[in-house]
Amino acid sequence: MRDLMITVLSSTTIIFASYVNFLRFNEYPLLRYEVLIVTVGILALTTLISLLHRSQEALGRSILEGFLVFFVFDQNNAGILYSTLAGATVIGIVLYRKKSTLPFLGTAAFITLLTNIMGIGSAPLNDVNKLVATDRREAHSTDLEKHPALLYVILDEHIGIEGLPHENTQTLAMKKELQDFYISRGFRLYGRAYSEHLHTVNSIPQILNFGETQSPVPKPMDGLQVSRNSYFDFLHKRGYRINVLQSDFVDYCSHRSIVDCETYSYANLSALSQAPISIGQRAKLIAMRYFILSPTARNFGYLYLHTAMKLSKWGIVLPSFGLQSGGEVSSLNAFLTIDRYTKKLENAEAGDVFFVHTLSPHYPYIMTPDCRIISVDSWRRRHAGYSRNSRENSYFDQIKCVNKKLDAALVALERSPARDNFVVIVHGDHGSRITSLDPTVENKDSFSDADMIAGFSTLFAVRGSGVKAGYVNQAAPVSMLLKNFSENEFLTSPVVPQAVDGLVTLDDENWQPRSLHSLPRNWLSSK
Repeated sequence: MRDLMITVLSSTTIIFASYVNFLRFNEYPLLRYEVLIVTVGILALTTLISLLHRSQEALGRSILEGFLVFFVFDQNNAGILYSTLAGATVIGIVLYRKKSTLPFLGTAAFITLLTNIMGIGSAPLNDVNKLVATDRREAHSTDLEKHPALLYVILDEHIGIEGLPHENTQTLAMKKELQDFYISRGFRLYGRAYSEHLHTVNSIPQILNFGETQSPVPKPMDGLQVSRNSYFDFLHKRGYRINVLQSDFVDYCSHRSIVDCETYSYANLSALSQAPISIGQRAKLIAMRYFILSPTARNFGYLYLHTAMKLSKWGIVLPSFGLQSGGEVSSLNAFLTIDRYTKKLENAEAGDVFFVHTLSPHYPYIMTPDCRIISVDSWRRRHAGYSRNSRENSYFDQIKCVNKKLDAALVALERSPARDNFVVIVHGDHGSRITSLDPTVENKDSFSDADMIAGFSTLFAVRGSGVKAGYVNQAAPVSMLLKNFSENEFLTSPVVPQAVDGLVTLDDENWQPRSLHSLPRNWLSSK
């Protein structure tokens, strides 16, 4: 019994030290019921493993201890090579010495655990909301009172009106709802607007530089700093004061014209502690997020979901275990942040620009149409699990919630000092990307026209005193529409040219731009 208790305590301490480190990095408070629930789960799991461990001979024990070490190293970003070496080393030691390494490893983990617990309450490791407020404007002779206030919103992953999937039975209603929403609020809505890239890190620089091709981002999956920004240059020359709300995936705030910059973490869990969801749901998200820290575990999860999706076509339904959410909280953080930021718009004055890039309606799809958070088990990603139709319907619900948030922003502007003179620009950075096969160079001979449209069709709508509300059905890239609207000083609606080439750039699987490809000709035509 004594040996069993030592094994349980040692293995629990090893995993719990990693768990506390994970919570501290995410600035999540330790004294919460959901944290306790996951802790109890860890204890139950390690007890079962310890019972199995005690029943094994030297080889079985060595494999279990090696796997435990591999898992912890893998979760802490050691990489597959070093994680494997660490696990293999433990296996070798146990086989050679015929003794368990768990007491030694547990003691080392306990010291690490104490260090982490003592660090709680010290300087945060990962700022969730970094507020930088500096006035870097140069003197301008421009009379700012003649400028409108400007709200510029990038709705990440928002598909265009004519990009809505034809096969979905909810599409007609969704199309009408979007048209009614924007047009009734004075917007001119461009139904066949499209992005020229599939990924944010490539599309946004091209849009904000009015269609000029930009250099590829060296490590696109790590995010982007928008170092060149012709749109901000345009605003700066006219003396506008630019305020930015951004996620920490795309940084716009190095530009000299920025007056105020607020950055929220798209991946940090700290906001989850205040989210209006149950303790059990919070515990599930924490456990899932902790689980997928391990790339190996994450890959097994994706494999399981892929298998479940294939089997569902044959009527075989496997439990999802919440894996389809992937433990991602980017949508949750975006919605919670935008609510707080909307209040700032009530103070908008002439010459103020509020530039907002929010990761919504980007997956995971977590909202009801009236902006209540659904059960974590029902969260959907754009690819993983369930049918394409089901994912599209969840995405539609999230779009409806986005509309409510945008409506609240408009109401705030109408209450502001700038209520008689403000301009609003709303657009996406690419399509929904709810595809059967992503339109990339690797899939060039396999993706469908529907995949292309889902990838590149995106939203574009503008509102202003000189803008006539209505619907435009001609195709045009967002970069071209933004350039035209800016050159006209926001006084008249963007003009769509008679013909566009419909060329977009296909990225590779590493998000690097590779080759030009045309959007489907029958979609480019409004006939």
